[in-house]
Amino acid sequence: QNISDRGIQLVADNYQGLQKLDITRCIKLTDDALQKVLEKCSALESLNMYALSR
Repeated sequence: QNISDRGIQLVADNYQGLQKLDITRCIKLTDDALQKVLEKCSALESLNMYALSR
């Protein structure tokens, strides 16, 4: 829940083969950080974004 934009960008940069990501209740994330994940993690099949504030 405490992951920041910088943390999610590190995940996107280093785990481009990521297939599942659960960012439930990660209220610190911005749309820009999520966009980076979607751009870099082309193998992503499942993205859980339940209870985000934005």
